[in-house]
Amino acid sequence: MQSWNNRFEALEISHLRSPAFAHPVAFEPTALVNFAIQEGRTSELSDAPVCCWVPTTDLSAQGRLLKALPSNALFRDFCRSLEAKLPHRWLSGTAASVCKDSSTGEFRVRYKAKAGERERTVVARAVILATGPVGKWNVPAPFGELLSSRLVLHTEQLLVEGRTLREEVTRRCPGAGRVLVIGGGLSAAQAALAAFRAGQRVLLRSRRPLQTRAFDIASEWLDVRHADRLRYEFLSLPIKRRRDAVREAVSGGSVPETYLDEIRRLAQSSPALQLEVDEEIDRSQVCMGPDGEHVLVNGDAFAMVILATGVVAEPSCSPLYDSVQALFEAPTIDGLPHVDNSLRWMPGEDLFVLGANAVLELGPGGGNLLGAMRGARVVANELCSLMGGKQSSIAGPDRSIFSNKYAGVLDGSESEIDVLVERLHLSAKAETALKKACKHRTTKGAPGFILPHGGPAPFRRPRRDQRYQVG
Repeated sequence: MQSWNNRFEALEISHLRSPAFAHPVAFEPTALVNFAIQEGRTSELSDAPVCCWVPTTDLSAQGRLLKALPSNALFRDFCRSLEAKLPHRWLSGTAASVCKDSSTGEFRVRYKAKAGERERTVVARAVILATGPVGKWNVPAPFGELLSSRLVLHTEQLLVEGRTLREEVTRRCPGAGRVLVIGGGLSAAQAALAAFRAGQRVLLRSRRPLQTRAFDIASEWLDVRHADRLRYEFLSLPIKRRRDAVREAVSGGSVPETYLDEIRRLAQSSPALQLEVDEEIDRSQVCMGPDGEHVLVNGDAFAMVILATGVVAEPSCSPLYDSVQALFEAPTIDGLPHVDNSLRWMPGEDLFVLGANAVLELGPGGGNLLGAMRGARVVANELCSLMGGKQSSIAGPDRSIFSNKYAGVLDGSESEIDVLVERLHLSAKAETALKKACKHRTTKGAPGFILPHGGPAPFRRPRRDQRYQVG
């Protein structure tokens, strides 16, 4: 949570983009809402500007609040309450490498608590790489040479500097001046607002008109009626096409409606905030001004340039991930770990990858809270016996709840697939994939569909008052 809190404070972000059922208590969707009720803080749950979607099957009073967006303060305090309850040992530092003791089979993770200190070692039976996005800052080429100057700032630097963006703008531009913000997502919107509130004249420039979206991915991915189908379609893709599918689902940066409304209102009412679209940002003419106090961008002088352009995920450039890959010859696809469906990076090794670096398996949203929850459930299921001890009698969650919900429901009949298509709103792509899977499974004696009231084969089309049990 340290990095999370620093990012929210640096950009002065007031509310999360994930709904209230997305949080660290992966098996209890209402945990955050219940915390808000108990603390008398339901006013910090803001309505998401999305209608006609169903987050879970919970239809209770608490269930209605699951759609809301929690404040950053509420989410932070909720996580602190969990930290106080859960047994853990917290070691702060930077992990450098992972190796394995051949005699004991245990992992050894080397890390440094502070720069310049000696390296320390943690011994573990399992390792989970949950580092958040690892990669290079996305810097438009024309601005690369000036990034080391005080006049060009990437928003990722704020995590290193430990200041808010407003403080950093004031420090670098003590007088009122023009500030250029480049980007089209939430960070760019926050950067523009922060610079404006710091008394600067701001130009927000993006490659395309700003787009609004309640969440960082389409709401269908959060809708219980559609999420499993979308995930099934994603996992049906060849592994080499999945990263492109993630990019397509995210489709560039977006800004929540509340922030976009504020930016547009200020742009209409004040000449100190302007919006501009420039598809040729990567071809901009950029140089230091003759006075050394301004950056010239296409001939316009700016006292400061803020790059809110994010990070390009590429874990292979990290020494930590590189050490794992070298040691185990761990597979990668396009620079990302090629994990299996248990999120193991290598078969038979209790070394897992979570979050944005495991999107090839977790899919779109793998880097947000919902992806974290899904990944946590999978890994907890895999490590249940280890966490309880080798001879533990504690039973872990049923593995079937983590599996593909369409995997074992076919008996091969065309009419059965027709019902699935109708009941589950399957796309043509999903229907084709199901037919292919059906042909493969029937040759191996796949289990039949579960009929209501124990009806035997052959397949019967149900009456309207009958329902299928799916998954």
